[in-house]
Amino acid sequence: MPSPEMTGFGSVVAGFFQVFEIIQRMNAIARIKISKIKSRETDRFLHKQPAGLTIRNVRVTQYAVPDGAYPSGRKGQTMKKTIYSGIRNIRVEDVDDIEPGRGEVKVNIKYCGICGSDLHEYLHGPFPESPFGHEACGTIVAIGPGVSDFNTGDRVCTLVPGAYAEAVNCPQERLLKIPNDMDWKRATVLEPLSGAAYAIDRGRVQPQDTVFIAGAGTVGLMLLMGLKAMGVQKVYMTDVLENR
Repeated sequence: MPSPEMTGFGSVVAGFFQVFEIIQRMNAIARIKISKIKSRETDRFLHKQPAGLTIRNVRVTQYAVPDGAYPSGRKGQTMKKTIYSGIRNIRVEDVDDIEPGRGEVKVNIKYCGICGSDLHEYLHGPFPESPFGHEACGTIVAIGPGVSDFNTGDRVCTLVPGAYAEAVNCPQERLLKIPNDMDWKRATVLEPLSGAAYAIDRGRVQPQDTVFIAGAGTVGLMLLMGLKAMGVQKVYMTDVLENR
């Protein structure tokens, strides 16, 4: 795909094209996700919380850890993690702080978005393989044996569940480096954005094509942004909700 012009949403669209690299490595399956993409929506829904956050309302859409709250090299201690304990029952608990294993790095989580699948689990129960807390980004604070492509201090998106926590261990093949100048809030939506990018890639969409998007939710709008960035001129979009 061609590089998009850097418009008002330029850094997000840049991430859109960056994320193809890791999608191809992972052979990811596109899934519909709910998150917020517009800056004004992000500002409204993302609120910094202290490290000891107790979640009382699932609509808090991120878990942000203050800078310096998780020092590198800490061993034999505990950390805070949001635990799913049942329908409408999530709590922040102290869990073991485990060092990364072979091929893994430990990431200090900066932001973790709430996906539509997380909301579904909160309201209705878990999926067979729970993805609870998987739209995250942060800074690498520890490196496990056998890791060659990443260093402490790298800014990354993590593509593993369990990231409603101070930190998460992540295999190096499920990490995506992000630019130093990319805002953390924008980096948080790269994971759902990858689903839209993957759909365009699998659909083999060309600029001269006419495209129909069923649904004007977050991923639908991400599809629209990607199609416009690659030069598609004719796009139709529908939705059953009037507020969209």
